[in-house]
Amino acid sequence: MRNGPMPELHIYSTRSEEKQIITQRISELISQGIVPSEIAIVHPEEYVRSDLTKTHHGLKSASPINQTGMEYRVVVMPDISTYFKNTEVGVAYSESRLKNLQRFCVAAGRARDLLILSLVTHNRASYLPHEIDRIVKDHGINVINHTQN
Repeated sequence: MRNGPMPELHIYSTRSEEKQIITQRISELISQGIVPSEIAIVHPEEYVRSDLTKTHHGLKSASPINQTGMEYRVVVMPDISTYFKNTEVGVAYSESRLKNLQRFCVAAGRARDLLILSLVTHNRASYLPHEIDRIVKDHGINVINHTQN
């Protein structure tokens, strides 16, 4: 990110709560003058991107895999825990996590002015993968915990 405030990490208990609050946050950004086509929803799964992009006409949907060189004024990355799971069959756990961390960094690097991250805990008391915890501590990310509301 080159301009703007520190990234935001929103923590939710459920996916429905995540969708509701992300949709509200996008509405706020649009009311502040950000054009929907300057906002990208970036997630590995098409169904997650589609679910959020249909809430506002003109939002961009982007896979983190093919984003090298692309930039958006605002990048929203829903449920970032997806990036920190072993998702590849037949690939060593550490290698898979490293690939996913690289995808996360490429996707996050597409934000020009604002990066909005979200994490769904699925009602687990303290669920913050150590990679995310490290990123938050190292980069002073603003954490907004919606699970305590």
